[in-house]
Amino acid sequence: MFQQLSGVSIILFIAGGVQTILFLFIFAKRQIMRFTIRSRRGPYTPIACDTNNFLKKEIDRRIRTLPKIQYEPDVKDFKTIRNTYRIPSHYHRLQAISDFKTIV
Repeated sequence: MFQQLSGVSIILFIAGGVQTILFLFIFAKRQIMRFTIRSRRGPYTPIACDTNNFLKKEIDRRIRTLPKIQYEPDVKDFKTIRNTYRIPSHYHRLQAISDFKTIV
């Protein structure tokens, strides 16, 4: 059988086998790492599950107020920046939003 195959074809056959084994090893390692990372997360426990009722309500109240926190800078804060050598990249977007606020 080996007499019919040339040396180049034998080397290509061995390289293909090594490459297949290497791909399978990399795939198996990635799957194992994926499952270990997924199982590392603990079970879900609610926030403040073992505390008294007052503390639980206070924590819930503070969590509900988080979406209401906003900071909207005004272009007037950046008037001195326009006279400098380098204008920040966000200056023109900030100015457009400020102008839009005055229109609406």
